[in-house]
Amino acid sequence: MSPRIPILLTLAMAALTGCQQTRWVKPGATQADERRVRQACQQYADQHGIFGAGIPAFLNEQAYVNRCVQSQGYAEVAVPGPAYR
Repeated sequence: MSPRIPILLTLAMAALTGCQQTRWVKPGATQADERRVRQACQQYADQHGIFGAGIPAFLNEQAYVNRCVQSQGYAEVAVPGPAYR
């Protein structure tokens, strides 16, 4: 495999996933509440997670954090970008 292919795949993946902005919402919760929950989930993942290395590890860790936040009653919703205004 050409050494350029992994770099191109990484750039393509970053471009595709970077287009959609999301935020976490929960009825009755403030942004500060959401931030505390997200930070606690991230901290737990950092301290206890075994996710491997490289891009797959990053994606696995993010999926874990997302599931953790969801388990606290939050839902991830899309934030309309400039094209939707």
